[in-house]
Amino acid sequence: KVMVRFKVVGRANPLDRNAPKKFYPSLIATEDVTFEDLAEEVSDSSTLNAIDCRAVLYAMEKYMVRHLRSGRCIRFGDVGTFRLSATSTGADTEAEVSAGQILRTRVLFRPSAALKRSIRQLQYRKQTAPGQVPSEETPEQTP
Repeated sequence: KVMVRFKVVGRANPLDRNAPKKFYPSLIATEDVTFEDLAEEVSDSSTLNAIDCRAVLYAMEKYMVRHLRSGRCIRFGDVGTFRLSATSTGADTEAEVSAGQILRTRVLFRPSAALKRSIRQLQYRKQTAPGQVPSEETPEQTP
């Protein structure tokens, strides 16, 4: 079974710099999966060749960007929803509100219920120090 690894990170209390550090688990991304990797995987599990898969993924990328730029939400199946959000300054009256008050636009992602359920079932393993042999401890699961 695949497990997500984590390392231990010590952090100071930002409200009380004199307080002792607390230690937290911090997830480790083991490697990046590239666009080409995804195309190969889709190709391997379908009747499409990698070039066709890549073409479909490039088209999805193009149209996702286009729809986001048009202010639309993208509901991406069991993955989740992508949408725009803006940070702005306020005005004293409704009449004073203008596009110039929008400081920054971001893309937000909200995972679907199916993805959330899948994530809740993850198991975790603590990363050992370099050169240390990992113990055969039982993997930790999220509550």
